[in-house]
Amino acid sequence: MIDAGGINRINSPDLYKQLKQAQNKQKQDEKIKNDPSLFKSENLEKSSHIKQMLDEVHKLPEVREKLVQHFQELIQKDAYHTDSEKIINKMLGL
Repeated sequence: MIDAGGINRINSPDLYKQLKQAQNKQKQDEKIKNDPSLFKSENLEKSSHIKQMLDEVHKLPEVREKLVQHFQELIQKDAYHTDSEKIINKMLGL
């Protein structure tokens, strides 16, 4: 028996092989299309923007040294005192 195109026999192992290859290629293409990887060409612009933002974040100091030093000095001089009423009001949103 011959298919509608008249090229391949329907029971031909080559046709089955071609069909499977086409299905596998389609699955592979679908997998690549749905891949959230940043290295895909359409995401390169996004990834460069993210890289830029990460570079900026890494430039920021992890600890604000001046603020820490200020409070260390106050504590060493026994000049750091908390106002419990003020803290309670802040916690209660007053």
